Amino acid sequence: PCDTNVDIGLISLNPEEPEYGDVVTVTAPVTLEYSSRQPSTVEVEAYIDGRLWKSFMLNFDYIGQTINTQFTFDTKKVGAGVHEITYKAYACDKCEKRSRPFSISGVEKVKVHCVNITRVELLQRPVAGSKVQMRVTIENCGDYYEYGLHVKVRDSQEVSYEQLVNLAPGETRDVVLEVKVPTKKTLERLIVNAWNSLVSAKKDYEMTVLTGMPFIDAKEEYVVERGKNETISFMLRNVGEVTDTIRLHIEGIPANWMNITEPVVTLRPGEEREITVKVYVPRTIAEGLYKFKIVAIGSKAEVTSILKVVKPFEWPKLPTGMFSVVAWLPLVAAVLLALLLVALLLTTLAKKRRREETVTGKSYSFFDDCCQSFAKLKAKWSRWKEESF
Repeated sequence: PCDTNVDIGLISLNPEEPEYGDVVTVTAPVTLEYSSRQPSTVEVEAYIDGRLWKSFMLNFDYIGQTINTQFTFDTKKVGAGVHEITYKAYACDKCEKRSRPFSISGVEKVKVHCVNITRVELLQRPVAGSKVQMRVTIENCGDYYEYGLHVKVRDSQEVSYEQLVNLAPGETRDVVLEVKVPTKKTLERLIVNAWNSLVSAKKDYEMTVLTGMPFIDAKEEYVVERGKNETISFMLRNVGEVTDTIRLHIEGIPANWMNITEPVVTLRPGEEREITVKVYVPRTIAEGLYKFKIVAIGSKAEVTSILKVVKPFEWPKLPTGMFSVVAWLPLVAAVLLALLLVALLLTTLAKKRRREETVTGKSYSFFDDCCQSFAKLKAKWSRWKEESF
């Protein structure tokens, strides 16, 4: 029959107080105390926390022989905290056992998948209606190689721009995407995503759209005559940051009577231009005030004004019919009376001129009489002012 006894000595660690990240050497002596046969073979197994870590086949030649067993383990594979090492020796259906606890200090680092969007920036000025390049900086902040990483930018209209990249741990890479700038917004919100099946990251970006900004300066009221071709005007200015093409339109009832001579205008930043409008109000339109609006299409620029329609000037009509002679008698009488008075005045001046010519021997013209009369009136006026004031 087989009869064998073995002894497992003290289990030692090097280092005795390991920290997380250390590689530990474990040593334990095994001694053959008794055996009914030589040589003897003993199987030894080493466990950490119940998990088989190392096994040995020891061959003893004589009683009292001691054989040292040794193995190593990485504390990263065990983890921080309190653990236990157990040795088991099997011989002749017998099992000898010895255990010891040990601790691993420090913080255990768990491997993770991590991706970070560190920066988003535009490489060109975002002019409305144009296409610009956007640079997205992606960082692999994890412990694993990230394959098939999607980098995507989505705008408010759910339009997407995408690229695929691979990133090693700790690697940073710039991804350039082309993005379309909207035409009818001043602020566009973009969503930047980076993801694969194991990890994802997200970042919001607000893009300020550079646009021209029209400003319309018009009068509060324009007066026009119906049945007559008229021209009015207003000032148009670009107060924005970029060159803008402005499309003008008139709304309201007067829009049917008005025609903008230059409905599409391109202005540089700060440029101003006078815009003329041709107006023709039909004769059948009633006099009054008609409200209209000048609008810059596609922007918030608009101004409301009033078109005042008035009756055109007309010369008095001559009377006609059976009573025309009677109707004209007062006017004819007045004209004849005026002519008579003028004739009397001229006659008086002529007589006076002849008398003066007789006395002085000088010749005077009719205009001299008028000038002398004017001079006398002026002198009388001057004397009256002096006497009065």
